[in-house]
Amino acid sequence: MGSIQELRNAGKLNQDIFYCSEPHIEVNIRNGGERSFRLCDGEIEIGDVSYFHILRECYANAIYRHGGRTYRVSNILYGKKVIRLSKEYTPNETVPHLQRKIRLKNQFRIADYDDIRVATASMDVTEYLLSVTEKDRSGNVVMTWQGSGGMRQYRLPSEGTMLSLSGSFWNRLVPQIGPNPQAALSGVERLVTGLFPTVSGPCDTQDYSSAVDRLVNGNHALFLYDTVYDGVGLTTTAFEKMPELIDKSIERVNACTCEGDEGCFRCIANPRSDEASSKRATLNLLTAIQAVFLEKTPTITVNENDWVTSAEEVEITCKQCGHKIVSNARFCSECGSPVQE
Repeated sequence: MGSIQELRNAGKLNQDIFYCSEPHIEVNIRNGGERSFRLCDGEIEIGDVSYFHILRECYANAIYRHGGRTYRVSNILYGKKVIRLSKEYTPNETVPHLQRKIRLKNQFRIADYDDIRVATASMDVTEYLLSVTEKDRSGNVVMTWQGSGGMRQYRLPSEGTMLSLSGSFWNRLVPQIGPNPQAALSGVERLVTGLFPTVSGPCDTQDYSSAVDRLVNGNHALFLYDTVYDGVGLTTTAFEKMPELIDKSIERVNACTCEGDEGCFRCIANPRSDEASSKRATLNLLTAIQAVFLEKTPTITVNENDWVTSAEEVEITCKQCGHKIVSNARFCSECGSPVQE
């Protein structure tokens, strides 16, 4: 503690949290891993937003509404944790298009159905801003900004439930699914995500999210994960409920009264994506997954030791002060320097 105090007095600590007189006030209990950004209209602070929600609400060129007023995001100062806003009078809306990549770390409870695996897991979710679209009240595109616009990617360590499909199972289904099998998997993701509260109990839809990605072995996978830093065990409840979620998803598609194969926002269409959707392809994929759940008895594995492995305390040396720290630490416990990954 003495060394930290000396470094702090000398202004040599590179995290501004060390210079807060009341650091506990700066901690957001819903997003404890990162500090919030201040929303400023000129020199006037009008609110704050969590790091997680910047890519969803306060990205570059975003139209942001607060307190009945409309603003445009003009600048994002990561170092100062400030988002500059300017007043703008417009009825338009902006929509961010995000890309998610999942790095699967450890699997804890596993249910193997040969062709399908359901598992609770820890993971790193990385989000990128691909583009921003501005639309008028009629839904017509007014402007599109391609690229990240200087926005940094966001990495969220989390936990949740994975549904993965083996390569052989996927290849057998492709002729039934059609020319765009990825759209069918996205349709399943949309349904499972929307129906999750019906099996978990009432919950805030902002506290969890989903993604589809390919694992390192090439298998396609769907992930439900907590959007709270490091996870709080919300979406791991989907492990036991996955067959029920698939059943409810099939019911939802069959009960939807929309016309046309592309579906609607009540079933498989995603209002935040321009990707084509198909009710027929999605229903074929859901039915195939349901058949596996009904016909196969899963092999259950509990990897309790993985909890130790994921946080294994291997000693490394801090490059700044030479103090011995554990390899999974984010900051040096002696000087507060970030640990390089």
